[in-house]
Amino acid sequence: MDAFPELGSSFIVIAIVIPSVVLIALVTLIIIVLALSGTVRNDGITLKQERVSKRKEELERNVKTHKFDDWLMGQKEKHPGFLTTDSICAICLDGLTGNAQIRGLQCSHAFHKQCLDEYYCAFVYEYCPLCHRTIIPGASPASQKKGETSDSITEVVVV
Repeated sequence: MDAFPELGSSFIVIAIVIPSVVLIALVTLIIIVLALSGTVRNDGITLKQERVSKRKEELERNVKTHKFDDWLMGQKEKHPGFLTTDSICAICLDGLTGNAQIRGLQCSHAFHKQCLDEYYCAFVYEYCPLCHRTIIPGASPASQKKGETSDSITEVVVV
């Protein structure tokens, strides 16, 4: 005995089949979205790692690593009036001492190798944290490499 004989097979289609099809389609759509978002995220991580790697290679080619004492002697030879007091890394604010591995920039500022590597590669900063000259002279900033425009910086010397 049917509880609702007048409804018949159309009731079964409306009440059971259509919601089941909608539920299956919804679950499939969720699985596809999750799979695609995982792929995009992995590509984003890969692109970031690739960018960091390229910038690290560029830094290695253009700004050599030195022991702090050796770099300091070289600076004193190049610039006889070169004065130094307590030398600190302006990125981590820790002291630069004898055997510390540093990168000395052409602007005569020095930073721990690890500090400058992270500053330049991971954070995509193009300029010396102290004087804002380019870290790699002659290199165009990353923002200009991407086709973005940036305000030009004009150096003014006041005498």
